[in-house]
Amino acid sequence: MTAEINAYQRVAGEAIFEIGKRLKHVKENDLAHGEFQRWCEDEAKVPYRQANRFMKVVDEVPIEKMTTSSHLGLNALYEIATLPPAERDQPHTIPSSGETKTVDEMTVRELREVKQALKVAREENVVTIRHRCRIYLMVYLYYMKSQRSSRNPNLTATILSRDRKRR
Repeated sequence: MTAEINAYQRVAGEAIFEIGKRLKHVKENDLAHGEFQRWCEDEAKVPYRQANRFMKVVDEVPIEKMTTSSHLGLNALYEIATLPPAERDQPHTIPSSGETKTVDEMTVRELREVKQALKVAREENVVTIRHRCRIYLMVYLYYMKSQRSSRNPNLTATILSRDRKRR
């Protein structure tokens, strides 16, 4: 019985990739621009959003990973496909449990948690970079002010008076 279950899981996983390949082929080769959504829903009876997920998995999950990922469902594969490429092969710590797992060992909920944590970390990094840029700009402007004032003492008074008026 276990062998049968594993075989059906493998078939189901492979079907995700095959469906995605065929949807992508139809979209790129068989339909005029703008017809794909109608075709998906009316002809193929596949919701448009789900069709896009199938195609995203085909585009982003390498074929050699298919055999190791064939036990995963469409939602888990889609979450993996939408991770930044550099993050797909690394183990991650799941924020809610503290466990470290690779992406193919995680549930959909765990994948979403990890993606959210990565997004927050990226946003914090961007804020830090912006803050550093502002500091560097302020230091540069202060330096330029001091350079000008040493050459022209009246310029310092002009700059300071402009700064006071702005406040």
